[in-house]
Amino acid sequence: MTINALETKAISVLTPISERGRALPTYRQWNDALIEFFTYGAPVGSTIYLNVSDRTLQQIGEQFWGEAPQLDWSADYLAAVRTALVKDGCVFPEMVRGLDKQGRPQGAAFLGVLVLVAARMDSDAEQSISERDYFTRLNDALGTEPTNGQIKRPKHMSTGAEGEEPLWQVWAAYLRSRGYLPTASGGKGAWKYVGYAVSQTLIREPEKRRLFQVFEGRHWGTDPDPELLVSFLRHEDFLPAHVRTLLGRHGLAAEDVQHAVAEVYREWQERRHEDGHDARSAAHRVLSRHLQAGLYRSEHWRTGEVQYTLFPRQPRGLKLLDIQLSLPDGPQTLLVERPGYYAPLGEVTPTHLEAGLQVPLTGHPQLDALSLPARSFWTLRADPDNAGAFASLGRPTVGEHFLLLVRRELREDLLSFREQGLMQWETEQPWEGGWTEFTGVMVTANHWSDVGPVKSRELLDALRPASGISIGVGSGLRVPQLGAWLADAPPVPTVHAFFAEAFLTVSKDGVTLFAETVEPNKPVNVPWAGAGDYELSAEARGQGQVRLVKLLDWAELPAPSASLLGTVTKEWQASGEAYRLTGAQLKSGGTA
Repeated sequence: MTINALETKAISVLTPISERGRALPTYRQWNDALIEFFTYGAPVGSTIYLNVSDRTLQQIGEQFWGEAPQLDWSADYLAAVRTALVKDGCVFPEMVRGLDKQGRPQGAAFLGVLVLVAARMDSDAEQSISERDYFTRLNDALGTEPTNGQIKRPKHMSTGAEGEEPLWQVWAAYLRSRGYLPTASGGKGAWKYVGYAVSQTLIREPEKRRLFQVFEGRHWGTDPDPELLVSFLRHEDFLPAHVRTLLGRHGLAAEDVQHAVAEVYREWQERRHEDGHDARSAAHRVLSRHLQAGLYRSEHWRTGEVQYTLFPRQPRGLKLLDIQLSLPDGPQTLLVERPGYYAPLGEVTPTHLEAGLQVPLTGHPQLDALSLPARSFWTLRADPDNAGAFASLGRPTVGEHFLLLVRRELREDLLSFREQGLMQWETEQPWEGGWTEFTGVMVTANHWSDVGPVKSRELLDALRPASGISIGVGSGLRVPQLGAWLADAPPVPTVHAFFAEAFLTVSKDGVTLFAETVEPNKPVNVPWAGAGDYELSAEARGQGQVRLVKLLDWAELPAPSASLLGTVTKEWQASGEAYRLTGAQLKSGGTA
């Protein structure tokens, strides 16, 4: 059977119908919803997993189409895919290759089915998922027939360039174009194509059960800080190897891991509260009621006084509009400043740092407060969009200078780390209420496993680098909030490492532009090739790091907001052309 046997307009016009005759969301609607759910609120540079499971489908259904406790959103999702892509026992993934008119991958919803099947397989080792068993279950999910008695792949679903692999490649290219790191990778041999799907299942069922056992024996609260939750787990024994590997991720690459671990913790809480009810019943779900906030440190422009404010995090996969905080000086609306974060607001005092802070909010039925967790230390990275400011922007990497705000009783740990040659800092300045700032902090060695007893294992874990290599970028002309640079003034990369040499590769659109051994901690002259998306990959002694760099043409720069431009305007004519200057924006108005 060829693709012509299936109506070519199926994706856009056919609507799946439930057994009760209710119109269900279409394939295209599910496709858009999945893309938004897995990418919205992710900071630039984050890894993205297309981690589709029955639980995430339930969350997506409730979020995009309303709460409906009697519905099985997974069944509705599979019905939409079957209606669009399956006919006479055959599946036609080629119908959703490429991008739609809005530049989004058309195949995300189909790839989600492949991941869903892998997530449902109860196996504690990736390679133990047999290709034959996997495709048998895929046929059940899609309502397709196997190719023949020996080959269990669905009819018409070819391998390689004719099968699902091009859809994974389009998905990866889409993520890179938006500054995200794709994570899908194939397995080895006959397991190659199953490997793509399995690589997207962050925490599988057997691993969840082990984590549930760990949670039962601990007292980590009802809504712990995801970063601290991951830190706690790193010190647990007998964790599955796959989970321990995930916990080793650092920086923005750890965003999805923290989100997944926090989600497993919430699922454990839900199961404890079910009391015999259906696990999918929305009435018995214990959703996180709080937005998480970090810290933003700046200095008063005139007095130089240190100021700490709340730095709210965007929740992953949840688009919030008109969220207002009830602050002492009146209500304030949360405004997205950059992907993953809202603009800083409010005031944070030493008392707030020690006891934590809950700020009431309105605007979403699942949220009631913005939460700043009580912590004894904060690691703050330099804000690349605001010189001199520092913020909760993830875990610092090798070769990076950062600011450390700690309770004074932890100073003894820091002095011990410095005496052992593990770290250094430039200044130590008391702040207020028993807190001290250490500026110009940098980790200088990687023998942290030799450290003896400490007062705070969490502080040690936060400072210990997860990798001995990183890629830094500096200089150039950075485009604020977009994590990009102007193509005419590109950045200069530096490979930071604890080793004598490293290897750096720079590629664009799959073409290698630079591949050489470089000296760590020294700037590297890269032959940039104009605007576009670049992938920088560094390796040293078996350790690797990847970083994306986006360069923009002048025409791609975002228009400044009216508040930044101001209202002062000047108009004039020259050489028959009319010009209008508002702030720093110059526009030509055509022939005078």
